[in-house]
Amino acid sequence: MKKTLADKMAEKAFENPNVQKSWQAHLQAFGPILENVFQEDIKSRIHLINALNHLSRQELKKAYKLMQDLEKECSTDYDKTAWYFFVALIFEMANDKDNAISLYTKANDYGHHFYMSYLRLAKILHQLEAFETAEINYRKTITCLEQMGWSQQTQVIAASIYTNLASCLTMLY
Repeated sequence: MKKTLADKMAEKAFENPNVQKSWQAHLQAFGPILENVFQEDIKSRIHLINALNHLSRQELKKAYKLMQDLEKECSTDYDKTAWYFFVALIFEMANDKDNAISLYTKANDYGHHFYMSYLRLAKILHQLEAFETAEINYRKTITCLEQMGWSQQTQVIAASIYTNLASCLTMLY
C-alpha cells in the first residue's frame, strides 16, 4: 500500500522530539492500553497524543472533541479499548459518572490487562454503593497488577485496592 502525503507528514511529526516526549509520558502513565494502539495509523496516533495532552491539562471539551473525531478511526480491539477508556476518563473528570461507568465497562469488555480501567470503574461503583460489581472490578484490578509483577509501586497500589476490596466485602456481608 502506497503512503499518502498525509501519512508521510504524520510519520515525520511523530518523530518530532516534542511529540515523542509526549508519547513517552503517556506510555508511562497508560502503558498497557497504549502500547498497541493505532500501530498502522500514525495520523490517528498523533491525534490521540493531542487529545491526551488536552486531557492532561484538564481541557476536557477539547480532549472530547478530538476523541469524537478519532472514534471512526478505531479499527482494532486495541484502538477501541483505548478509545472507550480515555472517553470514560474524560466523563469521569467531568463528574459524569453514568457515562464514565458505561464507557469503562465497554473498555473492560475487551478483556485488556490495564489495571487502571478496572480500578477507576471499581472506585466509582464503590462510591455509588454498587458493592458487588465494585468487588468484581477490584479483583480484576488485582489480577492485572499480578500480571505486571510485584514492584514496589504495584505493591503500594495493591495495598490500597485490598483495603477498598475489604470495605466492599464488609458492606456486602
